[in-house]
Amino acid sequence: MEKRNLRVVKWLASTPAAGECTQCRLQFSVPLPALQRVSDAQESLRKQFTEHKCAGTDKAGTDKKETVRA
Repeated sequence: MEKRNLRVVKWLASTPAAGECTQCRLQFSVPLPALQRVSDAQESLRKQFTEHKCAGTDKAGTDKKETVRA
Protein backbone atom coordinates (compact mmCIF):
# COMPACT_ATOMS: atom_id res chain seq x y z
CA MET A 1 0.00 0.00 0.00
CA GLU A 2 1.24 3.48 -0.86
CA LYS A 3 2.47 5.62 2.02
CA ARG A 4 0.14 8.48 2.93
CA ASN A 5 1.61 11.88 1.96
CA LEU A 6 0.32 15.37 1.31
CA ARG A 7 0.91 16.55 -2.27
CA VAL A 8 0.32 20.17 -3.33
CA VAL A 9 -1.78 20.17 -6.51
CA LYS A 10 -2.40 23.91 -6.96
CA TRP A 11 -0.13 26.89 -6.40
CA LEU A 12 -0.81 30.65 -6.45
CA ALA A 13 2.66 32.02 -7.16
CA SER A 14 4.73 30.47 -4.34
CA THR A 15 1.73 29.84 -2.04
CA PRO A 16 0.15 26.37 -1.88
CA ALA A 17 -3.60 26.71 -2.56
CA ALA A 18 -4.78 23.07 -2.68
CA GLY A 19 -3.44 19.66 -1.81
CA GLU A 20 -4.43 16.01 -1.80
CA CYS A 21 -3.67 12.82 0.09
CA THR A 22 -1.59 10.48 -2.08
CA GLN A 23 -3.29 7.42 -0.58
CA CYS A 24 -7.03 8.22 -0.70
CA ARG A 25 -6.96 11.24 -3.07
CA LEU A 26 -8.98 13.39 -0.65
CA GLN A 27 -8.47 17.02 -1.63
CA PHE A 28 -7.92 19.96 0.70
CA SER A 29 -8.24 23.69 -0.04
CA VAL A 30 -6.74 26.66 1.72
CA PRO A 31 -9.24 29.30 2.94
CA LEU A 32 -8.83 32.74 1.35
CA PRO A 33 -7.54 34.54 4.48
CA ALA A 34 -4.74 31.94 4.84
CA LEU A 35 -3.57 32.54 1.25
CA GLN A 36 -2.11 35.90 2.26
CA ARG A 37 0.87 34.25 3.99
CA VAL A 38 2.72 31.18 2.73
CA SER A 39 3.21 29.85 6.28
CA ASP A 40 -0.54 30.11 7.02
CA ALA A 41 -1.42 28.29 3.80
CA GLN A 42 1.10 25.53 4.53
CA GLU A 43 -0.20 25.11 8.08
CA SER A 44 -3.82 24.98 6.87
CA LEU A 45 -3.06 22.16 4.42
CA ARG A 46 -0.90 20.31 6.95
CA LYS A 47 -3.64 20.52 9.62
CA GLN A 48 -6.41 19.32 7.28
CA PHE A 49 -4.21 16.44 6.08
CA THR A 50 -3.24 15.37 9.60
CA GLU A 51 -6.85 15.40 10.83
CA HIS A 52 -8.37 13.39 7.94
CA LYS A 53 -8.94 9.64 7.87
CA CYS A 54 -8.20 7.83 4.61
CA ALA A 55 -11.29 6.31 3.04
CA GLY A 56 -9.42 3.88 0.74
CA THR A 57 -10.91 2.75 -2.55
CA ASP A 58 -14.44 1.69 -3.46
CA LYS A 59 -15.52 -1.85 -4.40
CA ALA A 60 -14.81 -1.32 -8.10
CA GLY A 61 -11.21 -0.51 -7.22
CA THR A 62 -11.29 3.05 -8.46
CA ASP A 63 -10.01 5.83 -6.26
CA LYS A 64 -12.54 7.95 -4.42
CA LYS A 65 -12.02 11.64 -4.92
CA GLU A 66 -13.56 14.01 -2.40
CA THR A 67 -12.87 17.63 -1.61
CA VAL A 68 -12.55 19.20 1.81
CA ARG A 69 -13.14 22.93 1.99
CA ALA A 70 -11.81 24.78 4.98
